[in-house]
Amino acid sequence: YVALCVGHPGHTTIAEPIGRSHKNRQLMCVYDGPPGKPAVTHVRTLAFDGRLSAGLLRIETGRTHQIRVHLKERRTPVLGDEAYGSSDWNRRLLRSDSIRRPLLHAYQTQFTHPFTGRPLTLRAPIPPDMAALLAKIAPQTDKSDNSVIPGESALLDPLTGLLRGSCHVPGRDLHGEGGQQAEEEWDEIDEGEDILEVSKGFVPMD
Repeated sequence: YVALCVGHPGHTTIAEPIGRSHKNRQLMCVYDGPPGKPAVTHVRTLAFDGRLSAGLLRIETGRTHQIRVHLKERRTPVLGDEAYGSSDWNRRLLRSDSIRRPLLHAYQTQFTHPFTGRPLTLRAPIPPDMAALLAKIAPQTDKSDNSVIPGESALLDPLTGLLRGSCHVPGRDLHGEGGQQAEEEWDEIDEGEDILEVSKGFVPMD
C-alpha cells in the first residue's frame, strides 16, 4: 500500500493487536490483549517534507482498517481519514486540494497464478489526487538548475504513475505458510515494539 501521512511514521514494524471498539462498534482500535487479534504492519517511509510523508506499507494480517488504525496509534494518521485521522489536517486538505477521502492506495499485490504456477505482480498507478500531493511532498527538480518541475514528483514516473524505486518493505515476517499465525515467533516480541532498529518517526507540532 501507499499512504500519505501526517508526520513521519519511520521505518518500522507495528505489531499491535486490533479489535472492535467498545465505544463505537463501527470503528476498530488497538488493545493490549483480548479482544484484540494479532495484527502486523511493516512501514517504510519514502519521503518527508517536515510535516507530511509518503509511505509504503506491507501487511501480514488483514484486520479491518488495519493500516489506518496502526498509523493512528503511531500518531501519524492517514491524511484525509475522517474516522482515524487528524480533523485539523483534514480541514487543511479540503481547503487546499478539495480532497475528502483517506489517501491510502492499494498499490501492489503478488501471487502465484493458479494454472501456470508463475509468480505475478500487479501494480495500480497512483491516483491523480495523491500524485498531486506527492509532487508537493517530494517534488521533481531539474538537474540543470535544481529548479522544481511543477506537478511532478521525484517518486513517480510521470508517464505510468508508478513508483520509480523499489517497492520492497523490509520487516520480520510473523506468519507461516497459508497466513497461519506463527505463535512461537509472535511470543518472542513485545506487542508494539519496533522490530527494525531505525527511525522512531516524527509528529509535527502543528
